[in-house]
Amino acid sequence: MILAVDIGNTNIVIGCMNGEKVCFVERVSTNQASTELEYVVEFRALFDLYRIGVEDITGSIISSVVPPLNNIVKAALEKLFHKAPMLVGPGLKTGLNILMDNPAQLGSDLVVNAVAGLHYYGAPIIMIDMGTATTISVVDEKKNYVGGMILPGVKVSLDSLVNRTSQLPRISLEPPKKVIGRNTIDCMKSGIVMGQAACLDGMIERILTCVSNLNFLLEKAQTQELSAEEEKLLLQAKEFVTKFDEAMDDDFNTADAISAIFELVKYANTSVEEGASAAYIRALKEEIVELMDICGLTGERQQEMLDDEIESLIQERQDARKAKNFARADEIRDLLVGKGIILEDTREGVKWKRA
Repeated sequence: MILAVDIGNTNIVIGCMNGEKVCFVERVSTNQASTELEYVVEFRALFDLYRIGVEDITGSIISSVVPPLNNIVKAALEKLFHKAPMLVGPGLKTGLNILMDNPAQLGSDLVVNAVAGLHYYGAPIIMIDMGTATTISVVDEKKNYVGGMILPGVKVSLDSLVNRTSQLPRISLEPPKKVIGRNTIDCMKSGIVMGQAACLDGMIERILTCVSNLNFLLEKAQTQELSAEEEKLLLQAKEFVTKFDEAMDDDFNTADAISAIFELVKYANTSVEEGASAAYIRALKEEIVELMDICGLTGERQQEMLDDEIESLIQERQDARKAKNFARADEIRDLLVGKGIILEDTREGVKWKRA
């Protein structure tokens, strides 16, 4: 088992891994006044809580953006495990090529974000970490860390706004009812929450790009029926849908839910190859779009994309009828009806409308 400790400005996140399995992830407050022994007690309490023996931990690693705590936490872990932990920083080989003006200045939190992002999603990738500061990191297609952005986090922005103004009240972080607020509190909610949400538009665009790519492959597909191998691949894709459902059941854990969508997108990008059947591509696309709809991540562009899909399916149905493949034609018609699309066969051709 490996213990990973992420020392942030507000919280210290502690995670225990057994291979690819996450045993636990917990948070404690960052306190620079705490002593080495106090951190030993906190770590030990977590192991007792999860019934994990200290002797089961084979190594530990620290990522920190609070330098004064580095040696204290490092000494605490060494006292607990009787072996020195690794510290993310200059000299530690991560496999990441950092193309910054001064690579040594890159925060260890950004380094581990990039390494994890590459491991789970591949390159190129944009990573957004919303903590005390909101950071955006960019890794190109050659796995080079090319740079990023740092902006005030949601809570920091709110605290600064309240502390530096005389009449603005302290509010809870809740989404506004409308983007354009009609009172002070709603205006603040809109500015703080929607302003930060705007930073995530790039992530949503990446998802939409994936769906667009699937549309392109759908048009080029040479075969229609699922192969035995594709049936197995779809069963694996369902695992990400299950993760999404579990996250939503967990008190609407949207962070994990969106993470599940990204995992499904990554799976679609890597599993759809040239020669994939139309049925397989369509099934993956429908899963992605459905999860996006649940999270409210679709908009006008998705609507336009759906219109294109309808036209494509109607053409496919027409081709199937010409080839006297009436079973496939009926299947497409039923699929469209299930989406709320009504087909009308006229002398001028097939017309359609939404139910």
